[in-house]
Amino acid sequence: MIMPKTAIEQLSGNLRKDIIHGIIKSGEHIKEKEIAVKYKVSRIPVREALMQLENEGYLVKIPRKGNFVRSLTRNSVEESLLIYENLVPLILKDAITKYSKKTYRDVEKILNKIECSDDSLEITDLVWDFKKKVFEKTKYIHIFSIVENVFKQSMRLVSILIESMEQKSFNVSSYKKFMKLCSQNKKTEAIKVFMDFLKIERKLLMGMFN
Repeated sequence: MIMPKTAIEQLSGNLRKDIIHGIIKSGEHIKEKEIAVKYKVSRIPVREALMQLENEGYLVKIPRKGNFVRSLTRNSVEESLLIYENLVPLILKDAITKYSKKTYRDVEKILNKIECSDDSLEITDLVWDFKKKVFEKTKYIHIFSIVENVFKQSMRLVSILIESMEQKSFNVSSYKKFMKLCSQNKKTEAIKVFMDFLKIERKLLMGMFN
């Protein structure tokens, strides 16, 4: 029996979110039977969902042992950030000139939500919502999907980082400055602000391995 694609996507989405937010820990063994029981489905969609997460880099399959959550190492995170830092400017150069009034309204709402939240999991999701909104106008669909995958794999660390802060908040001033420069058609300056803040994020994330 072929399961509806939406059922598999929903299951993989739930598992992905649990991994990102650290509910399922790095190195943890993911057992098909337990997942099937938890979500009240057969093992077929579970198997498909796990295969999808393996392809995305969230899981690693070990012969005769099963699926395990891929551990985040200093080298793997550094490599992911390197990919991210090199691709993001390409996306922004193409996307910024295509922002509509709705784009600016939507971004403002997202940034307001981030400022009002003290929940690390919610903030982590909202940060991606912001980045997705400023990236999605690009014509480089494949590059965007790579950046999305790389960022989502790093979201585990972002969530842990925010949770570890004494004041669980996220400073969006750089994002606001970026959007203001975009609205003024100052694309080069806007991208510089975005990338400068990314350097700060890199330093904080890599500092978690010290």
